[in-house]
Amino acid sequence: MKKIVTAVLTLLLTSSLINAEESNELSGFYVGAGLAIHAVPNDWDDNGLGLVLKGGAALPQVLNNLGMEVELTTSLSDPETHNGHDVSILTLAGYMTYNIRFPDSHIFVRPRAGFILPNLGDTKSVNSRNFGISTGIAAVVELNKQMNVYGDYTNLGENINNYTVGVELKF
Repeated sequence: MKKIVTAVLTLLLTSSLINAEESNELSGFYVGAGLAIHAVPNDWDDNGLGLVLKGGAALPQVLNNLGMEVELTTSLSDPETHNGHDVSILTLAGYMTYNIRFPDSHIFVRPRAGFILPNLGDTKSVNSRNFGISTGIAAVVELNKQMNVYGDYTNLGENINNYTVGVELKF
């Protein structure tokens, strides 16, 4: 896991440095935070509430509008299974993203797909896989050159979906 985190963070840092050298404007790097509802299957008793922290970078040297994100999700309030067991959510994921901009607008859609370590918080209640596939999509509104707000849907695997609202700060 340390190797994965190190590799992703190195790629993010390298990308932001390359972008900063190519342009006098913002580097394409951003960090964000949001609150998420952990939506669970109908046979569970309660949804949970989570905190989502992320960092991302644009990759225009590879393809315009392409980017990457690293995201950490943790429970503030654990979802509860049908047998009364609370499930602690703690995930780490890396995604490739693509911004689809609406013409003449400050709104864009950001689909994403990547790998997730889904069972960092509770190995008793979730599958014991080391990693899985995670997908999602966000609607993003650019408030100004330094800040975005977003609404996001992400499938965390293990039958848990996140519905997140948050803020991104761009550098």
